[in-house]
Amino acid sequence: VELLRAALVHVFTETKITEKSARESFSGIVNAPRVPVEEVIVRLIDRLREAPLYLDSFFSESNDRGDVIAKFIGILELLKSHIISLEEEEFSDGGVTDMLSHLRLSLIASDDEIKAAALETSYT
Repeated sequence: VELLRAALVHVFTETKITEKSARESFSGIVNAPRVPVEEVIVRLIDRLREAPLYLDSFFSESNDRGDVIAKFIGILELLKSHIISLEEEEFSDGGVTDMLSHLRLSLIASDDEIKAAALETSYT
């Protein structure tokens, strides 16, 4: 612990960052409301049980940076667990379009597979 503290003091000294300025810079991050990834995962699975969802619309509903990050991590976890898929829809206009509007999240796992994955991780 003492070695880590000494390294941090060295970094502050070299970069001319004071402890006060570091605290001020990071206060927004440290004091930001926490968005539990597990809750995001549960809500996303519930929504995908109803219908596929476009990636851009899912992220556009985000309130802040923490929510976006939690959603991104949740999607990665569900992709890794083979609970959802991310597919690009084919479009026929041949022009350059916004790729996000063509990326669709779909639920591909059964309830039993979701429960098994939840036991391996920590979401339900």
